[in-house]
Amino acid sequence: MYGIVFTEKSYPYTSGNGDVAECLNSSKLVPGAQIDGYVMIPSNETVMAAWLAENGPIAIAVDASSFMSYQSGVLTSCAGDALNHGVLLVGYNKTGGVPYWVIKNSWGEDWGEKGYVRVVMGRNACLLKEEPSSAHVPRSLTPGPGTESEERAPKRVTVEQMMCTDMYCREGCKKSLLTANVCYKNGGGGSSMTKCGPQKVLMCSYSNPHCFGPGLCLETPDGKCAPYFLGSIMNTCQYT
Repeated sequence: MYGIVFTEKSYPYTSGNGDVAECLNSSKLVPGAQIDGYVMIPSNETVMAAWLAENGPIAIAVDASSFMSYQSGVLTSCAGDALNHGVLLVGYNKTGGVPYWVIKNSWGEDWGEKGYVRVVMGRNACLLKEEPSSAHVPRSLTPGPGTESEERAPKRVTVEQMMCTDMYCREGCKKSLLTANVCYKNGGGGSSMTKCGPQKVLMCSYSNPHCFGPGLCLETPDGKCAPYFLGSIMNTCQYT
């Protein structure tokens, strides 16, 4: 999940009938974003909703069998036998009688609600919570009309981590720079992720290599010294 992806306008999806089109290699392709990492999101619909509200759309896998006959409305009964399709989770609504997710499909605007489907929340309908993930995009490569690319670029969040041998973040200190919300593999098959929140930093470790499922998280104050094992640590979030 690394490299450049092209804009949808310059490289539109064309396999609506199930046929796989040949890869396009043209000078007319327009780079849209640079991907430098990925995030595996916990398989929990409450967590997914919070993550979406703060960070944006989530890529999910679903059982799309029930999509074949979908026309409109909230899909409350959805097959859940096997994952067989990839879609984009773009929103949700909890204000009505039936809370629902808003999902963008890739079958064109003639399908569903102009290319979208609404699916009931809280039931793992269509197996939608099984494999949620997202890409880390450090900056936009394509400026919008009348807008500089620097103004359109998503903020890159990094964490300056300083680990010290004393209890006051003064002696034997070593600094490192981590990209927030990006999964890092470590030896032994595990992984870790650092997350920035309001006035706090979460250091989460996972028993799998994909930062997937429940993790063990340690919370430290943003920009302040905190005890850490036999020494101390200071995590400082930086937004550029």
